[in-house]
Order: sequence, then structure tokens, then C-alpha cells
Amino acid sequence: MNTFSKMFMLLSLSVVSVALYAADEVAATVNDQTISQSAVDAHIRMGLGEEAVQKLQGAQRDAVITDLIGRELLVQEAKKAGLDKKPEIQAEIADKTADVLSAAYMRHWFKQHQPSDEELQKEYDRQAQMPAPKQFKTRHIVTATEQDAKAVITALGNQTSFADLAAQKSIDTATKSKGGELDWLLPHQMFPPYLQAVVTLQKGNYTSSPVQTHIGWHVIMLDDIREAPKPMFDNVKQILAKDLSAQQWQKFVTELRGSAKIETTK
Repeated sequence: MNTFSKMFMLLSLSVVSVALYAADEVAATVNDQTISQSAVDAHIRMGLGEEAVQKLQGAQRDAVITDLIGRELLVQEAKKAGLDKKPEIQAEIADKTADVLSAAYMRHWFKQHQPSDEELQKEYDRQAQMPAPKQFKTRHIVTATEQDAKAVITALGNQTSFADLAAQKSIDTATKSKGGELDWLLPHQMFPPYLQAVVTLQKGNYTSSPVQTHIGWHVIMLDDIREAPKPMFDNVKQILAKDLSAQQWQKFVTELRGSAKIETTK
């Protein structure tokens, strides 16, 4: 799916927050072992993401510190028991360390490889030349039973107005007062049975048999079809940047594997 298609789906933007504590400020001391505010930040970041580091304050941050104190007590007891010397425990520690370092390098790499405005514009122009996805303008009448839907189809065949029937018979309270009219929809925005019925219709026609979804039984009319409007560059710039960075990262990882000496044993 290209970026123009993704524009019609949910977009999430990451926010980089500013640490509120000095990195070496002490949050707690447990048997002379300190827990720094930066360690608290790291724990929050690993569990909830960067944005939570700034948002989690007061009692919520205190609760995290309490958890870390409990963890530190257990760590100290584990060391007294010599568990940190066991090979299987050392392997787990090494595995967690590798996870942290690889994640840190990914963040570093993406920060250093932000696409330029020229690259983003070039990608926008390339995708703008691609065929736009289709949008469908439909209306429907939803009933609780198949028998009721069939009665609606019979009434339509007797020249009863679709809008009148929607107002009288539809259980969809959001559309019944609008003649059953729905917004312009992309294929992925429609339930599969609904979409399958819509793509078989000619403009101005309605389904000759009821279509069932988890909402109920639909009688569907197709009003129009159009190409989805292309989004403006500024509206998709962030999505383009995310996509290009992901493509460049995948290329980097592929090249890294290609240049490495890798041996596996069965």
C-alpha cells in the first residue's frame, strides 16, 4: 500500500520529550546502591515509550521508583545467591543487553538518516503518478432480519423511494434520516461482504438480495464511483518520511547481512 492510500488510515506521530531530571540525580538508595533518575527514565521508556518519560510524574513516577526499589532488593539477593554467575543467567543478561543495544542503534540510525525535503518531494511526485484508489458512494438500508430486507427489496421493485424506505425500515440510526447515505468509502473501509456486493453493482442499482454483516442485513445502492483525491504534500510529508526511512533501513540491514561473515550450525 503506497503513502497516498495510507493517508486515509490512522497516522501516529512520535513526540520526543525532554528529561525533567539530571541524568545523575539520585532517585533512591537501596543498601548503598543508588537508583538514578536516568534509570527511572529508562525503565519508563522501555515499558511505555519516550512520551511517557515526561508525562509520568508525581505519584505515578513514585510508583515506578517503588517498583525499581523492589527489583533492586531482589537483584541484590540474587547476587548473594550467586545466580549472576550461572551460565544460563549470564546468557539471559547478554540477550537483554543485545536487545537494548540493537534498539539503541536503531534509534541512532533513524535519527541520522532523516529523508531530505527533496527526497520527500521526489517520492511524493512518484506516488502521485500511480493510479489512485477507487472510492465508492453508497447508501444502505439495514434490517434486523433477512425477511425484512427481502421485503425492502420488494418495495424498491414496486418503485418505493429508497430514502423513504431507509427512514421507515432501517435500524441504522446514523443514516436512516439521510436516505441511508454513507460517506465516500475506500475498499478497506467496507466490511468484506458489503464490498463484495458493491463492486458488482452498476451506478444507480441496488442489491437484488440481502447482504449480511455483523450489523444486520443490508440492502445496498451504489450512487457513484470516483478516484480518491490525491492528498496535498504537506498532509503526507510525515508518512512519506516514515516510509522512506523504513525502506532505507531495510536496505541498510540487507547490505549489512551481505557484507558480514555469517556461519550457522545445525
